[in-house]
Amino acid sequence: MIFFTERLHIRNYKPEDAEACYENWGHDESSGRYICNYPVESLETMQKVVDGYSENGYCWLVCLDDGTPIGDITFTRSNTSTDIVEVGYIIGERYQGNGYAKEALECMFRRYFTAENIYMIQATCNIRNNVSIHLLESFGFRQDAVLKKRFLCADTGEREDCIVFSLTSGKFITKFGNKQLG
Repeated sequence: MIFFTERLHIRNYKPEDAEACYENWGHDESSGRYICNYPVESLETMQKVVDGYSENGYCWLVCLDDGTPIGDITFTRSNTSTDIVEVGYIIGERYQGNGYAKEALECMFRRYFTAENIYMIQATCNIRNNVSIHLLESFGFRQDAVLKKRFLCADTGEREDCIVFSLTSGKFITKFGNKQLG
């Protein structure tokens, strides 16, 4: 399945994506500041990640129109009997600052709130990750809780707080409308 936005296409992973993923964001040192298990230690490790993601319909590769993978979006359903998912996302350092994350997330939020009938999407974010906090708030996510000392910072080795955010389908549709995916 492929989804298209103005500048991107979003598709499921394929095993052959590993090298491009590793080159375009997997080894970015800055990712370790806010995302566990980053940077990825080797191409072999990235291959294992991509192999797992390629078997999971909830993991999406974000690509430029020319096919270049620039990041990903993952959705996790911790309990199959609930209509709540958790989102995670990453955009490679050299592609940040262009609005790609917002464009891709809006597309995928629309999909999950409509086609998947998800009631709520939640996100957990390092308390120092101001860019991600601002992005989530721009969609209407609200802060639900602060989890004390839940993230081990790769830069400092210190434990840091995380914020849990949530967004309901009703709030998203009120803010962004109910247009169909193209």
